[in-house]
Amino acid sequence: MDIGHCSYDCRECPNCKISVFSDLTENEMDTLNYEKTIVQLHKGQVLFLQDTKPHGLYCVKKGKIKVYRRGSEGKEQIVRLASDADVVGYRALISEENYQCGAAALEETTLCYVPKQIVQKMMDENVSISKKMLKLLARLQNHQDIPQGVLSQFGTFIVHRLINQRDREVIEYACSEATKSALSFLPILAPGEAVLAGVDFPMPIILKIKKPKITPNSDTPTIFKGDIKI
Repeated sequence: MDIGHCSYDCRECPNCKISVFSDLTENEMDTLNYEKTIVQLHKGQVLFLQDTKPHGLYCVKKGKIKVYRRGSEGKEQIVRLASDADVVGYRALISEENYQCGAAALEETTLCYVPKQIVQKMMDENVSISKKMLKLLARLQNHQDIPQGVLSQFGTFIVHRLINQRDREVIEYACSEATKSALSFLPILAPGEAVLAGVDFPMPIILKIKKPKITPNSDTPTIFKGDIKI
């Protein structure tokens, strides 16, 4: 990994114009230009490791990054791919947790690195950036961020009520012919019910999930300072 100063003005960068930083003020753009550094990765080089602490945000200038997760047996599963104008590492940065995934270059890749404190300051002061970060987090829950090839590697599924046809099609693609019949139950499942299906179950089983003893906090999080709440 090669790290150096980036002299390229973000105002002239076509990727920046469609990224989370597209609505920066002039002063914020000056700060971004001053604080950012350039990161060069060769094919196969690691950007960050799973379970390590984040220190900033990475924006792909050119190239392709794979975001992957390793299981207890060390098997790698690709979660998503990031290319030009995409940002990497934002979930751990916002939640102030360790990386849940690792990231590595699939080809020669150039990224811009923005320190954590700069990103947080901009999110505190610029509502637009906060909203865009929230949209990125919401997309993590979207099936399109989980390649169908990854789902097909799983042998057992616990699936809650799904009404959206596209969501059901993704699960159907990953299931065997013997278990696809279970999908007919998905739109009519009651709250707290789920279908258990997979290679170890000759027939799909409808489960009733018990309510947790400790109820999770589902309140809307405050993402930036002030009275505005998203």
